[in-house]
Order: sequence, then C-alpha cells, then structure tokens
Amino acid sequence: MNADDFRDYMLSFLFLRYLSDNYEAAAHKELRPDYPRLAAEERRPPLSVWYAANAADVFAFETQMRLKVHYVTHPAYLWRSIHERARTQDPELLQTLERGFQYIENESFGSRFQGLFSAQRISARAGFAADITTRITFSSAPSLVRVTP
Repeated sequence: MNADDFRDYMLSFLFLRYLSDNYEAAAHKELRPDYPRLAAEERRPPLSVWYAANAADVFAFETQMRLKVHYVTHPAYLWRSIHERARTQDPELLQTLERGFQYIENESFGSRFQGLFSAQRISARAGFAADITTRITFSSAPSLVRVTP
C-alpha cells in the first residue's frame, strides 16, 4: 500500500469515527432514559441493544435523527462495532467496513455522499487485510487508534 492509499484509508476511518461518535452522542441525548446502560465489560454499542429491543420504533427514531443531526448510522457500522471486530480479529471486519462506507454513501445522508468512498473498496484490494492489520493497532480503548509505520 502506498502512502496516498494509506492516507485515504486513514481519513476514511477518521470520518467514520467522527460520524459514529456524533451519532451516538445525539442518540443518547434523543433517547435519554431509554438509552441502554450496559455493563463495563459489554463490548456492543448501546445503540445496537436499543435497535434490537425496539425494532418497531427504529424507523421513527431514524427519521427524527435525520431531522436533528441530518444523518443516520446503523449500529453495525458504528466505530465501537468496528473496534470490537478489529479487537477480536473478526474475519468479517473488512466486509463490514466496506458495507459501512457504502451505507454512509447511499443511506446515511441520502444521496449527497454518493461515491465518497469509491476509492476505498477494501475487499477488492489484494493484500489489504494483511497490510492494514499490520499498520493499524486498535488499542483496548475504542477511542484510540495507533498507526504504526
């Protein structure tokens, strides 16, 4: 992977992280007492628990979130979910990242971000999995990412 590709991937990851953090904070504010409180050892995003327990309300919630923060992010594509997949070396990590990027392009903001991540077709890059996992170390804290040369 050359430096330009690496930069593009890192910027994509940072943008995903930014969207995830803002969305979770806005969801917490919107749901207030209904926002799940999970045990410290629980690794899932609280929003994924809420989505599972309130499937009938997800459409109304996402409609409200589009009005308030102008986008939605599915819990499977939140940074916490991505971090957990990386931490456990889940074989679906790269496919999940790619689906998350596609979700942002096609659904999160409507069609305004169409093609934003078109260069980031992760699963299509030969050797990407080995290359990126040797360069990026996800720390034990979901908020930290260490990039190694």
